[in-house]
Amino acid sequence: MNPGVGTPGFDHGMSMTSQTGRTRRQEIVERLRDSEWAFDELRHELGLTVRVLEEDLRHIDRSVRATGSRLEIRPARCEACDFGFKSTAFHPPGRCPSCRDRRIAGPWLRVRG
Repeated sequence: MNPGVGTPGFDHGMSMTSQTGRTRRQEIVERLRDSEWAFDELRHELGLTVRVLEEDLRHIDRSVRATGSRLEIRPARCEACDFGFKSTAFHPPGRCPSCRDRRIAGPWLRVRG
């Protein structure tokens, strides 16, 4: 059984936004084409949970590749010690493995092409 099927309010990113007439995923792609966004900034701007935004970004990654574009992910960095994470995960890690600080910036996302 698919998660969310029959669940009220669960729209798989396909419902239209009230102001623009575009789906939520189309709105995300447009924002990411216009400029680079930090994962948490985009999530807060759109009022989405981490899980929902990650699902949307996985789908967007496949969709934009089909059009010859790509979703670029610039890895997160520790603001305390400037440690650069190697992972291109969509959401930031909880702590820096180097200094254990929680002030993590990024990752940053952008659609190019």
